[in-house]
Amino acid sequence: MDHAAIGAHGSVVAVVENGRRCLVRDVATGAVLADEDRGESSAGPVVVTPAGEVVTAWAYGTVSGWPQAFPASARAIEMVKNAIKAHLAVAGKDGKLYVTGPDATTVIDCRDVMPWNAIRTVALDSDARLVAAGGQYGRVVIGDVASGELITDLGRCPRWVGALAFSPSGEHLVFGDGDGNLHTHELRTGQTHTFGQHLDGVLAVAFSPDGRRLATGGQDRSVRLWDTGDWSPVADYAVLGGHIRALGFDETGTRLVAVDGGGEIASWGVDETRVLPAGDWRTLNCVCGRGPRHVPEDFDRLLAGRNPEGAGLLDDIEVGGLLFSAIVPVTRMILAALPSSTGVTRRTMLDILLSAVSGESHHGERDLGETCRDLVRPHVPLIRTMRDEEPLFVTEILREFPE
Repeated sequence: MDHAAIGAHGSVVAVVENGRRCLVRDVATGAVLADEDRGESSAGPVVVTPAGEVVTAWAYGTVSGWPQAFPASARAIEMVKNAIKAHLAVAGKDGKLYVTGPDATTVIDCRDVMPWNAIRTVALDSDARLVAAGGQYGRVVIGDVASGELITDLGRCPRWVGALAFSPSGEHLVFGDGDGNLHTHELRTGQTHTFGQHLDGVLAVAFSPDGRRLATGGQDRSVRLWDTGDWSPVADYAVLGGHIRALGFDETGTRLVAVDGGGEIASWGVDETRVLPAGDWRTLNCVCGRGPRHVPEDFDRLLAGRNPEGAGLLDDIEVGGLLFSAIVPVTRMILAALPSSTGVTRRTMLDILLSAVSGESHHGERDLGETCRDLVRPHVPLIRTMRDEEPLFVTEILREFPE
């Protein structure tokens, strides 16, 4: 998934998949409300209004759901809308910010401080008076919409800036960087300070409607809640397996919605304790950012795969009861996948585990069987529950772990 946005008070999510398709889903039911695919035209960032209207930036400056086009393809978009008017901010790949409303379009040139194509996130305050942008090289700037001028340059973070947002009151601009640091800039005093941190880059920030809470998320896959009175931590949630790409609150501020890099959606009450269960694939970190939901299916294909000579995975890690070093990481993967496995896949996994715990190290390898037995031992109670389904393999595995 390339882009995501949450709107309509947390009830609607829009995601851009494969760079060309925009899907809109109902959070409560998961139903697809809209599906737009323009074929060869690439889809860019997307935003959802409080009323649930979806605005998507496409190639060459075209924007669906908005009457105006723009001179450049968008890197980021944001919208504010009230009962009277709506404003859309577009960060163009040409290094300029475009803020368009019912009366006029303002263009703010950022190229002196942010190189071409460097802007990756943009925000408008609630009255569309100020626009902020953050980018690849850690720079954060604020522009005045009425004058079309940059009025504040907050300098550089050590790495890129992945997300930013104005508070509902317009008093603060919050932004998160590629090192996981969270910063708040007080517009009245011009003071900026760091108040918290994630373990990896920040990709999403969102204020509750009353501005009293802030939700943050990113590449460490956690969602964190902060009290904006003193910027202290309130809660830490583990809800999804991929990078957190978008966050939002419902209109009461009591429920959160998150979308990860695989397009999976989670919704929960802010007072709930959310921790992924042990053994869930989503607890594993996946380099792709989509989350590891796809890994079981990929692993099924790996187990079933054969090379031109007809050899499979087991032939690469064990020969004649002698183990090769690849057995150790394969055993770890199987133990993570085993609780959700079924049928032939589970049988193949148990076959490999039997080889792992009963085999001896190949010449030149050391203690592989003992290492594998140590890995499997905590999972013996789970394996024992599979005896009725796979009696042969389970019985032989359990022989290696006498009670």
